[in-house]
Amino acid sequence: MLAKTSAFLRSPLTRIAISLAVLVAIAFMAHRHFGFLENGWEELKAADNRWLLLAVVTVLLSMFAQAEVMVVLLRSAGIKVRRLSANVLGLVANAWSASLPGGPAISVAMIFREQLKWGATPVIASWYMVFSGLLAGAGMALLGIGSVFFLGLKVNPLTLAVSLVVLVVLASLTNWAARNPKKVEDWLIARLRGFNRWRKKPEDRHVEQLAGFSEQLATVELPLPKLALAINWSLLNWILEIICLLACTYAVGAKAPIAGVVL
Repeated sequence: MLAKTSAFLRSPLTRIAISLAVLVAIAFMAHRHFGFLENGWEELKAADNRWLLLAVVTVLLSMFAQAEVMVVLLRSAGIKVRRLSANVLGLVANAWSASLPGGPAISVAMIFREQLKWGATPVIASWYMVFSGLLAGAGMALLGIGSVFFLGLKVNPLTLAVSLVVLVVLASLTNWAARNPKKVEDWLIARLRGFNRWRKKPEDRHVEQLAGFSEQLATVELPLPKLALAINWSLLNWILEIICLLACTYAVGAKAPIAGVVL
């Protein structure tokens, strides 16, 4: 049954039908929100082109910074990823994420699939998803703390500090796991066997699926200089997105507070 379903989904006719269905859905949603789109187009025509140009440049640079995070992390795991491929994937994934309902889930699946094509194992692709997310969260927390101290934003410093500490701890644990994959594999197998005993199932049930976990994760080598580089690219991505948002508000004559835009 599973084989038939897989063959059906891979059929060219099925893919064409799905693509047409997506296009029809997009056209339907665009028609329902035509007034909103028309108003947006009028605002765009009346906007200050200088600020719009700055917004376009900064968003392109932010996409490049985001792709560099992918390049640094995947190359640290021995994946020979090209910058052009990483940038194209980033643009396509962000387009899906921002354009359609459920787009973020499609975007994650697309990134995961493409990284497998580049030679990443499922463990490495999953590690990238987790670690890049932690870096993004840490960058946002740092910007939040900076807003409190330099822009006078009224936010509970304790909340930001706790968030930053949690992110640092999680990032450290993730990096430790990459440096000690055998210990992680042994711990996971022990937990799985305990769970199997609790369920009164064969003790080695599904253990073979964890075998080789350590060998895959052991390919990651993320020394401090590479980690710092990934953090800097992730932080730069946030800063450029903030500048882009500010430029967009100024382009239409709005005066948004910088601290508010940061958060």
